[in-house]
Amino acid sequence: MDITKNTTGIDTALGFKATRNDDGSMTIHAVPIFVRCKRGEHDFNEAWIDKAVAASKLAEAEGYLPPLHIRHHAPGADDAVRAVGVFRLLGKSPIVFKGKTRPGILADLIVTCPGAQQEVMEKRLPYRSVEIFNVDNPRIDGLALLDHEAPFLELPMLVVNQVSGGAQTAAEAVGVAGATFKAGWQMDAGVNDQGVVACFTRGRTAHLLMESNMADKTPEQIAAEEAKRVALADGGEGDKPGGDKPKKDEDMEGGEGGGIDAKGCAKAIASGAISLADFQLIKDAMETAEAASGEGEGEETPANVAPAATPGEAMSKQYSPEAFAKLQGENEANAAAIVKMQADTARTGEVDAALVKLDGKPLGADLKERLTAFHAEHGAKAFLSYVDGLASATPTTPDITRGADAFGGSANDIPEAAMKYEAKGADAVEKAAKFAREWKALHDSGHTRMAEARYIEVNMERAPA
Repeated sequence: MDITKNTTGIDTALGFKATRNDDGSMTIHAVPIFVRCKRGEHDFNEAWIDKAVAASKLAEAEGYLPPLHIRHHAPGADDAVRAVGVFRLLGKSPIVFKGKTRPGILADLIVTCPGAQQEVMEKRLPYRSVEIFNVDNPRIDGLALLDHEAPFLELPMLVVNQVSGGAQTAAEAVGVAGATFKAGWQMDAGVNDQGVVACFTRGRTAHLLMESNMADKTPEQIAAEEAKRVALADGGEGDKPGGDKPKKDEDMEGGEGGGIDAKGCAKAIASGAISLADFQLIKDAMETAEAASGEGEGEETPANVAPAATPGEAMSKQYSPEAFAKLQGENEANAAAIVKMQADTARTGEVDAALVKLDGKPLGADLKERLTAFHAEHGAKAFLSYVDGLASATPTTPDITRGADAFGGSANDIPEAAMKYEAKGADAVEKAAKFAREWKALHDSGHTRMAEARYIEVNMERAPA
């Protein structure tokens, strides 16, 4: 289909075309979901549409299709949202809107939920509205199918008039409401398969039809018998004088009508007679029936309606709460270990610098241990003040060896940068040498980036005469 030369390709009086896929999903083709428009201060012009389509095509090439869901994700309303499939943007196409031809976007809606497929076929989801997370980042992030909420863009209603591909379901053939039939079932299936052929729902109740009881019955007969059974269950002829009374639970289990009660259903699931695929059909039908009964009778939306899946939620369901708790504990332990390692490294450098600063002062042989303990208990800021206090209050013990070397004219242990102060006397050279040793300790531990000469100069200016 060349969407760049066609308009919507839709006769709104006839509706859209759809295809049933082999995997059980249904694709509704070339549905307009957006047109050029303005909303508030935002102008969704043709350039915006081009960028949104390009972003979608790029994401699709990488294996991503945006979500299709019933109702919008709104604050406090996520529990009413149901995920029903995905959609694929076909591209930009001219669309007649409000009597004028405007550039718009067409999409294929891929409905994976059997219950939602039935709702679409029954024209119960006629409206749709896009979800855009960031108007400054052009893209269509989601599409909501709406049952009663009026959309901002009044696009043609979602009406399917032609379905191709796959077998027509028995529910569509005979018009059975609230029924879900197993896709691709055959009337001549083996009698020992015990598979579920159809599930009829009424409110919160469900009746299952099994293949083993249908070898000689047509879909019309099956539907008629089940319609009669539902009528009896709702207080029909069975409650009237002379009418047939409904059978007891034990008689209904696997009876001629094909339905089974809750106990029979549980037994069938436990024994493996009902496959996982068939059980999913039952769940989808019950969810659809609950949603329909809540809207038709004015009841509130059930609180346990499954919300639309989000990436974060999908990831979290892969792990149990215990696994998450263990992972969180390990992460916190690793983070604490890193913090401790960084603190220990900083403490070691600052203690080494303090030892250089206190060199020659009679402060005991365990000075390093005491400095380390003080730093660990009181922190770096208090430690610096503590070291300054020790340095100013403790006299320096004369270094006899170094004095002898200096007296003899040896300068082997005096850094070159300190020798620049030789003209000021031996005391100035000794102070400069001390500051040179401090600088080296700080520089080696990464605690200063100041040049050696500048460090000595600054401290010589601050040092008492």
